[in-house]
Amino acid sequence: MPTSATDPMPCQVYVVVSTPQKHNRCPSKREIAIAEHACLKYSGRVGRSAAAKSLDENAVRIAVIAHIRHAETPYDELLMKGYERRDARAQVEEVVRRVLTKWEASE
Repeated sequence: MPTSATDPMPCQVYVVVSTPQKHNRCPSKREIAIAEHACLKYSGRVGRSAAAKSLDENAVRIAVIAHIRHAETPYDELLMKGYERRDARAQVEEVVRRVLTKWEASE
């Protein structure tokens, strides 16, 4: 699970443990990908922030949203086509919101 580019404590442990509790309809094992992406060293991502290290629930939500944006939408393709980050995010915002709502829904 952890790679040399990730710091397994406390970020990954927190994201891996917390994501299924709050996002109980998130596809199985996806929390690992969320944690690894959020916690990449020197990335400036939310998993490397003081909020994540202090076990801030909002940091996990931001990591989940970022994962949805990259894994469930054409966001990266839009960036590759030359869209500005802000414009690409606006293009996929509704899809991100729908997926997040689905993942957070209770069974």
